[in-house]
Amino acid sequence: MNSFKKYVSLVLAAALVLTGINVTDAKAETAKYETKEVTVAASSAAVTTTVAVKADVKVGDDLVAVVSPAATTVVESKEAKVVTDGSVDVTFTVAKNATAQTVVLNVCKKGAEKSEVVSTSAVTTAKATVVDEKDVLAAVKVTITNDSKEVVKKTKKITVKTATPVYVKQNGKATVKVNLTKASGADEAAALKATIKNKKVVKSVTVNGNKVVINAAKKATKGSSTIVTLKSEGASNVKVKVFVKNPAKKIKAKKAKATVKKKKTVKVTYKTTTADKKKVVDKITVTFSKKKVVKATKTKVKKGQIVVTLKGLKKGTTKVTLKAGSKKAKAVKVTVK
Repeated sequence: MNSFKKYVSLVLAAALVLTGINVTDAKAETAKYETKEVTVAASSAAVTTTVAVKADVKVGDDLVAVVSPAATTVVESKEAKVVTDGSVDVTFTVAKNATAQTVVLNVCKKGAEKSEVVSTSAVTTAKATVVDEKDVLAAVKVTITNDSKEVVKKTKKITVKTATPVYVKQNGKATVKVNLTKASGADEAAALKATIKNKKVVKSVTVNGNKVVINAAKKATKGSSTIVTLKSEGASNVKVKVFVKNPAKKIKAKKAKATVKKKKTVKVTYKTTTADKKKVVDKITVTFSKKKVVKATKTKVKKGQIVVTLKGLKKGTTKVTLKAGSKKAKAVKVTVK
């Protein structure tokens, strides 16, 4: 048996000699280029990374980096540059919010790469740069991770913090402040949007965070109005009425004094004038020197006048001041008996 084994060994050795193959050469043929492995976490911004890898190169060699799979779009840019003989720096940029996947950057000499039609989806093809395995000098295997979760945006309620209705000059602007309450389970409130009912009154609306800037039309009719509707996903729409100002030129009370009994009402009338001789359209405010003596229960604006209804609260005297926009009437002395 030992003699037979020895005979078989001699026959195999002779066969290897005749074919010119030896063990050392076979190992050399299977030797591979160096492949470095790195992990890159995707971010909300593009991420650039440089990896050093060994290769059979010399200073002055012109290299390129070719992405595989060729159809991927997560690598925005890449380059390979010889640093010293036998060493290459591969620099690449992973796109912002890139999906988790693995890609390979193959380094080869410039000119070894070629253009080839590749499939980007089941029905779409495109030309891309590829390189044959035999021309690869080194490689970088990049594992892209993305642990970010989807942000849920939904609004529960829209609250207008600015007093309404809103008054704006012709070709002027007014800012409306809004508060958005996020819905239960949401990460944040959804974006705020706004629409205009009549663009002859309000030409445009700009939303900047929680502020809405209303821009009146240049030729908007004084006293005209429209509706700006505020919207945010998940919340009920909120309508804001917008008036184009017709400001008062003069305001004057018909009487300088008024008397009213406790729990009764009295009307104080103010004469008004406007440039177009129509009724005042502007923000009306009524203030008191002593707030606990009387209160305003109603304010009615008519052509040429503003009528304020006051109710007596307790005995005493107070001064009532009416203001329409920037114009203010002289205070009226009101006595409660």
